This record gives sequence, C-alpha cells and structure tokens, in this order.
Amino acid sequence: MALHAGTGLDPAITEAFDKATKQAGRKKGGCCGGGGGSGSIIRALVLVHSGEAMVLAKQYGGSVGYLGRDWDRVIKGLDEATPAYVLIKADYGSWYFLTYVPEDTDVTTRMIMGSSVGSVKAGLGAHKFIEVIQGEKKSELTYGAYQKSQEIDDSMLTERERVARQLANENYDHLSPPSKSQRKSKNPVMAEFMQAVPKT
Repeated sequence: MALHAGTGLDPAITEAFDKATKQAGRKKGGCCGGGGGSGSIIRALVLVHSGEAMVLAKQYGGSVGYLGRDWDRVIKGLDEATPAYVLIKADYGSWYFLTYVPEDTDVTTRMIMGSSVGSVKAGLGAHKFIEVIQGEKKSELTYGAYQKSQEIDDSMLTERERVARQLANENYDHLSPPSKSQRKSKNPVMAEFMQAVPKT
C-alpha cells in the first residue's frame, strides 16, 4: 500500500480506488429488488505519508445522495496533526482530491505532500478528479467550506472575468432557456454542470 518515488502507486491503493470508482451505488428502493439497492458505496480513501511511502490509512463507506454528510464525517475523522490526502467520491463516480497539511507540519513533509499530488493523481487517472482542494485546518475542508468556495461573487471578479461570465451567460441563453437552478445560481457554469450530471 505504498507510493514510492519513481515507482508509482502500490497495487493495493490502485485496487481500492478502482473498486470504489467502478462501484455503482443506487438509492434505497432502486430497481431490481434486493441486494444492491442499499445505496452503500465506498465514499472516501485517506492516504498518509509514512516513512518513504504513501499508505492507505482508512477507507470510508457512504450512501448515495448523502455526499455532504459523508464528506464531513470523513473530515471529522482526520487526525488533527497528521497530513493526509483525502480522496472523496462523488455520487456519479468522479473524485475530489483534498490535501490536508496542518500549519505546524515540518518543511520536509510539506514538500513531499505538495510534490506527490501530481504523481498520485497520474497513478489513479488524473481525469477522474474534479478538483484539488487544499487546507491547513479541517474546517477549511468541510463540505460547507467547499460549497462556499464555489459561490463566486461578481465583486470578486476582475473586469475581464466579469465580461467572460457575461458572454458565457449570453451563450447559455441562446442554447436553451435558463433552468430554475441556473437562475438561482451565482455560478452559471456550475449550474450547467449540475444539470449535465446524470441522476443516480
């Protein structure tokens, strides 16, 4: 279960990740009756640096439709003093890559954690990750903190970004009438993405 410099990911980490990625959870009461309709999925993997290797420290289960609840449970379970990568699976199969490096982490460990993100993502399939989220405090990595970071206020944008957003909005308007979520969202690109995501 190790990541060694230059050798890629240990098969045990890759195996756990692939199993979770392929897992198709269904909401309770799903089709086909019985067994697989419980909605249980592998929700998260926690990787920590140990000596010369990155090891799989913990695996968390979860339930389809409860990403926020599961996400916060995983973050709450992190050791305050131990840097970690937290890989959280969205209901539709893509992943969030969270890096937790506490403020008092030594420089060497900080460098290892910072430089290993790319190789871990590459070893697992970089295209499977929606985004990388970094934090020095557990409170910066909660689901609520993530959602708040997605709410882009126009006052925070440069003039160029405002123009780009306006053009994007006009292009969406020409394609189809705005949906209820697009009208309410402060981020039309995110609203469009959420509409495109297949419901499970």
